Amino acid sequence: MSYGGDYDQEWPSDDDNNNMGNDQPDHKIQIENNYYEAENLWKTDPDRALPLFESVIELESQHGLDQYTFSSVTFIVIVAMQLEEFQKMIDYQKRMLAMTNVVSKQQISDAISKVQD
Repeated sequence: MSYGGDYDQEWPSDDDNNNMGNDQPDHKIQIENNYYEAENLWKTDPDRALPLFESVIELESQHGLDQYTFSSVTFIVIVAMQLEEFQKMIDYQKRMLAMTNVVSKQQISDAISKVQD
């Protein structure tokens, strides 16, 4: 028994889908990559982590997102303190406290605990 299938079928190429099977827009992928890279670096290389966290906030702001913003602000407070950038630490701490109406009480409590540790 032979198969009489059509071998001329076109398959999508990698060029047809820049996300290679991922339905997320490129900016969301960039945000996630920057966030997780910064999260991995903040203890060992805070100088590299700080601008990555800042880029997460900027990218999310540009695209009307806020999934990682509060956590990034919290990490910036911690990293700025480590780097002795006290004015930046204070500015972001104020920003963190100003966000209390958009995050849960548990998130606020966790953030304050992280900063205190």
